[in-house]
Amino acid sequence: MPSAHDTVTLSLQGNSLPNAPDLTTTFVLPTSIEAVIEQLRTTLPDASAIPELRKQLQNGNELLFNSFDSGLDVRALVAARSVLVDSALQTVWKTLPSEVGSQLCLIAVGGYGRGELFPYSDVDLLILLPEPDATDLQESVLEQSLSQLVASFWDLGLDIGHSVRTPDECIEQASADITIATNLLETRLLAGSSDLYSGLVIRAFSDESWTSRDFYIAKRSEQAQRHKKYEDTEYNLEPNLKTSPGGLRDVQTIGWISKRYYGGIGGSSPDRSQAEPVTGLSFDNEIHEGEMPDNVAGTMQDSADIGHYSFLNSSEFRALKEAENVLWWLRFGLHRICRRSENRLLFDHQRTLALMTQDSETIAVEAVEAMMREFYLHSQSIQVLNDVMLQHFDEVHRNFHETGSENIRALNRRFQVRNLYIEAVSPDIFQQQPFALIEVFLLLAQYENVLGISADTIRAIRENLHLITERFSRDLINTSLFMEILKTPHELYKTLGAMKRYGVLGRYLPAFGRIEGQMQHDLFHVYTVDVHTLHFIENIDSLFQESGKTRFPNAHDLAAKLPKRELLYIAGLFHDIAKGRGGDHSELGAEEVREFARRHQLSQRDTSLLAWLVENHLMMSTTAQRRDISDPVVIHEFAQRFDSNIHLDYLYAMTVCDIAATSPNLWNSWRAVLLQNLYTETRAALARGKGKAINREEWIASTRSEVLEILLEDEEFTEAQLSALWNQLDDEYFQQDSTRDIASQTATILRHGDSTAPLVSIEQARGGTAAGYLEVLVYMEDKEKLFAGIASTFDKLDLGVLEARIFQVEGGLSLSLFIVSETDSRDMLIPRQDILKNLMEVLDAIQNNRPLPPPRQNRRTSRQLQYFSFPTEVVLSNNADTMRTILSVVTPDRSGVLARIASVFVTMNVQILRARIATLGERVEDSFEICEPDDSPLSNPERCTELQQMLCEVLDRANENAA
Repeated sequence: MPSAHDTVTLSLQGNSLPNAPDLTTTFVLPTSIEAVIEQLRTTLPDASAIPELRKQLQNGNELLFNSFDSGLDVRALVAARSVLVDSALQTVWKTLPSEVGSQLCLIAVGGYGRGELFPYSDVDLLILLPEPDATDLQESVLEQSLSQLVASFWDLGLDIGHSVRTPDECIEQASADITIATNLLETRLLAGSSDLYSGLVIRAFSDESWTSRDFYIAKRSEQAQRHKKYEDTEYNLEPNLKTSPGGLRDVQTIGWISKRYYGGIGGSSPDRSQAEPVTGLSFDNEIHEGEMPDNVAGTMQDSADIGHYSFLNSSEFRALKEAENVLWWLRFGLHRICRRSENRLLFDHQRTLALMTQDSETIAVEAVEAMMREFYLHSQSIQVLNDVMLQHFDEVHRNFHETGSENIRALNRRFQVRNLYIEAVSPDIFQQQPFALIEVFLLLAQYENVLGISADTIRAIRENLHLITERFSRDLINTSLFMEILKTPHELYKTLGAMKRYGVLGRYLPAFGRIEGQMQHDLFHVYTVDVHTLHFIENIDSLFQESGKTRFPNAHDLAAKLPKRELLYIAGLFHDIAKGRGGDHSELGAEEVREFARRHQLSQRDTSLLAWLVENHLMMSTTAQRRDISDPVVIHEFAQRFDSNIHLDYLYAMTVCDIAATSPNLWNSWRAVLLQNLYTETRAALARGKGKAINREEWIASTRSEVLEILLEDEEFTEAQLSALWNQLDDEYFQQDSTRDIASQTATILRHGDSTAPLVSIEQARGGTAAGYLEVLVYMEDKEKLFAGIASTFDKLDLGVLEARIFQVEGGLSLSLFIVSETDSRDMLIPRQDILKNLMEVLDAIQNNRPLPPPRQNRRTSRQLQYFSFPTEVVLSNNADTMRTILSVVTPDRSGVLARIASVFVTMNVQILRARIATLGERVEDSFEICEPDDSPLSNPERCTELQQMLCEVLDRANENAA
């Protein structure tokens, strides 16, 4: 930290808003920075001085970074950066001929106009020219002077964004472009004619280009479009500090609309006749040295600045500034570590910034999660205040510009609807009757034609959150109101989202409050826990709407038959509520939901069902993606875990909604059919009775019979031909999901006849879990490197493999079936002839014992995948029923994983029978059924250990090389 004798107090005159007094902000800065500012100001205005000015700016930046590292308040640093640039530009301006410089003016606009200049931010300038009929400057002189001036600005090493316009041109451009109109609201005169500048400011705040109402509507639309790009959530894992919802742009939107509304509504014109060049920005607070980021807020004083945001009270204004300060610290830190303009809080930057705020002993992941949680909560605070502001203006404009009169409808003695917004009839209603804090959201659920809760009522809710205590949460009136919200048919996620945003849900359910902003620190879960939960609730909503029929057709049909929809909502609300505590979050969550059920007086039956659902909410997805659900034994074991069909119905609906809420790209037809098949087969198993498993031999016989019937219809083959082929195949071949696929495969092989050439068939899968994907059949002589060669080919083509099965055929033949995607990782369709050509090239080499074509060169691993690297895990276990070894591999998602695993199997002389591939965010979770060459399971401990070690070594080495 800078010592007291090493600092000076630098007062910066700030531009005020129209019709408000000038403000002065005091900063405490190191004398080294003040010395650079003084040097920039006193450098002789000569073109030869440009290199020296550039050097001083670079030196100033380094001093700012050093001060940032020492903990100086970020507001002082941002202001100092503005003053450094001001001083350099003003010195360069003095190189203009006096007759030119006195008639023009140099204006800072945009963020620079606000005095919010970060180390590598763009420097936006407006060079304002007098109207042609108001100057005697020769055009050639003006053109030459401006050309030299702009070139000198660029030579300073700044990222200059400039425009050269007259006032008329400015207003004309502003009328056509809301961005230009916005920039003209945030200006500072740096040098030149104050009269010219004042005239522009007056016009910018008038109705000449935009009325205050039109400006508000345009900025609201602009914000809505921007939020849509980020899925309307501030909880992106790698947020953009500037443009994400809840980011700095939302703070600026509050300022823009308020400036335009209070500065120029009704065409009023500010008095800027005494405007002078200024060198700083306007804040109402005195900034002191303090530790970052805990004390970034500084101290606030009630002043005229709050008047510019008169719709916010002092506590809301303070909360806004505190949140803004946190984002400023993060943004300055990004510029510091990247040495360039950067607003994206990328994973690797998160780690660096988080460790700057913590003790060296702090675990990096914990530091990141703590920092990001603070960011998310402050971002949410910005969102709430932005909501209040937009709603405030929306109500104003609805009152005075649309309805022409007040439209008030009473709902009960406590609430009414005014112009489509629910409002409390009295500002102290929540103090008098605290249960209204829950009741207002029940009304929001019941009256779907309203737009929301009024700004004043939102403010009153937030000011009375302290009334929601443990006693409040156990009061029968309040618990009954909350249960009524859950039971009311409507889009519950919107209501719970409002309760969360305004602070009620986290107070009423403290366990939910603990997961707000809780990062999950992987690429599989792309949302924080609370946002994932609300997406889960949104998916449940869709099960009861027409929209869900398209995305979740089976779950949609099932949901209508569930006896109590509120139980599904409660299970969804609590399924991840214990994450981040350590321990098994499913078990801890079950305890939380039991307590909730007791408090809300649910029956013992409903309580038991809820606890079971929360505790087992991962069971169905895990089984579907990691076990062979075409095996009757697997289905029988799975069915044993259900007490009734109701348990299965609720869990299936939960699982669908959970997977789809985890990531926008995770839910696909493959997972949909996997779950549907598991649900259907388990239903059938429960119908037979839990003690009655399907006889595997009977299942195989019935499958053969059904396929036989399909094939004999066409009279292409005889029963003897079919039986002869099938008798050469393992019984496991007939445990496939789709009998039509078996029929197609059989016909393809029989048509191949006695040819010894490799057979490759590429078809659209017809049914079962593979529907919608390609089924690739390879039938040829069994060779050692067959599986590895095929896997390498798919990797070379960048095709994802979802499942593979290998069947031994009598006579030394092999039948391999692969389910692959039709598109590569860029969603580009790969022509089937290209797949066939590449496969035949490899198979021909394998059959004739020639070297395989070279494997695909390692693709560069994405930045995000590199960040989430971890050691490979390999687990082996033997299945006593199937006499097979199950090998599970969890490793980072890199190109060529399957091919490398297959090469290890070749080296270790291990036979692969089946593979199931699952990519979950940054990780691959593959499961293989393997055996010894004699068809026995792996039983030698030393051999198992060697296989484990070799897989880990090969995959981890590849991970390091790909980084």
